[in-house]
Order: sequence, then structure tokens, then C-alpha cells
Amino acid sequence: MPIDTRQELLIAEREITTSFDMIEAAKAANKRALTAVQTAIKGDLKQGLDALPVSEVAITAHRKQHRTGRPAKIDTDPELQAFIRARIDRLTYLQTEREIAAYFPPNRRVSRSSIQRWWQRQIKLKTQATP
Repeated sequence: MPIDTRQELLIAEREITTSFDMIEAAKAANKRALTAVQTAIKGDLKQGLDALPVSEVAITAHRKQHRTGRPAKIDTDPELQAFIRARIDRLTYLQTEREIAAYFPPNRRVSRSSIQRWWQRQIKLKTQATP
């Protein structure tokens, strides 16, 4: 190997080593900065949460179950629940839906699938409650 080429390779090796060391140092500095920012954010968040007043609103069953959205229409209407319970063992979901449509005004009617989902949830809750 010619001397010039060997000399150039040694210089290139030193430059690569130097740049590698600089990259490692930059990564370490970046990691320290990120840790400091995350610690500050967590501290501010905790202080902010601790400063909030305690809510006086009672926990609803719907939110206690961590369900999103608004509560099901059947869950909020005791008369509709009683109506469905009185028929659920004797009628199909479709027949129950039709009887609800005949008895209740349009804003209190529910679909066959809503009745089915609600009833399945009631069965599940009942089996979880019994030991």
C-alpha cells in the first residue's frame, strides 16, 4: 500500500473516531436534557392536579363502569326497563321492540339490537354478582 494512501486512511480513521465520539456525547447530552424536561413536566402536572378542587358531583353508575358516551336509553328509563323485563322471557327481541313502539312515544323507543345488548349486559352483571 502506498504511503499516501495509508496516511489518508489513518487520518480518515481519526476523523471517524472523533465524529463517533461527538455523536455519543451529543446522544448523552440529549438523553440528560430529555430526562430533565420529563421530570419537570411530571412535577408541574402533579402540582397542577394537586391544586384542583375535589369534585362534589356524585359518581354515576355509568361513569363508575368506565363506559364512554352517554348512558343507554334503557338504563336511564326505569319504566322502560320494567316493560322489557315483563316481556323478555316470553317475546323475541323484535316482538318486544314492536310492543315498545306501540306503547311508548317515539323519543322513548329503542331498537331490537339495543334491547338485546341491554339484556345481555343484565345477564352478565347478574352472573358476576352471584358467587
